[in-house]
Amino acid sequence: LIGSPQLGFQVVMITVFGPLVEEIMKIALALWVVEKHPYLFRSRGQIALCALAGGLVFAVIENLIYLNIYIPDPPASLVQWRWTICVALHMGCSFIAAMGLMRIWSGTHRRRARPRMADGATYFIVAVVVHGAYNGLCIALEFLDYHF
Repeated sequence: LIGSPQLGFQVVMITVFGPLVEEIMKIALALWVVEKHPYLFRSRGQIALCALAGGLVFAVIENLIYLNIYIPDPPASLVQWRWTICVALHMGCSFIAAMGLMRIWSGTHRRRARPRMADGATYFIVAVVVHGAYNGLCIALEFLDYHF
C-alpha cells in the first residue's frame, strides 16, 4: 500500500467501499427477513442475535483468510489482535447495524405497514463510518511503521 501510485484509490477502497460492502453483507440475511418476512422475527433480541452472529461468522472467515493466506507466518501479537480487536469490531459494527434493523422492524409492526429502509439508514451509516475509521487508523499505523 505505501508507495503505491494508486494510494488514494486504495485508501478510499479500504476506508469507504470495503466497510460499506462488509457491513451490508454481515446483516444481509437479517435485513432480508425484516424487509420480506418481518413476522419471522418475534423480538428485537432475535434481530440483534442474528446480526451479532453475522458479525462473528464474518470475522472468523476473515481471520482465517488473513492469518493463513494473506500473512503466511503472522506474529503472535497480530494473531491476538485479529482474534480480539477485529472480532469485537465486526460484532460491534453488526450490532450498530442491528439497531437500524430493529428500528425498521419495530416501525413496521407499529405502523402495520411495509418496512422503510430509511428508518434504519442512520445506524447503517454509523456502522460503516466506525468500520472505515478503524481501517483508516490501521492505514495510519502502517504509515508510521507500527507493528502489532
